[in-house]
Amino acid sequence: TVAMLDGLHHHHPLVNGYSGFFPDGERRLRQRLQHFPDEDSLAALRARGVRWIIADNAWLSAGAGQAAAAEPALRVAYRDQRQTLFELDAGSR
Repeated sequence: TVAMLDGLHHHHPLVNGYSGFFPDGERRLRQRLQHFPDEDSLAALRARGVRWIIADNAWLSAGAGQAAAAEPALRVAYRDQRQTLFELDAGSR
């Protein structure tokens, strides 16, 4: 699934919550992210002010990876064996 970095390390808010706490709207956001990186999911992330997205490489390789790689709104900022960090362009934020 799409996830944000561990907030304890970078001290930035997380749109998907942390350690059992889920902010208002998290369930709706999760539903909108099911087809990431479609326009609806990117619009939902932009509306929340998201700039950075971390995705698990196993999830990406299961199908979303090709779409994410081709999406002009996303730039790979970092990749290791487990995760990929995308930067989301500002678009219509």
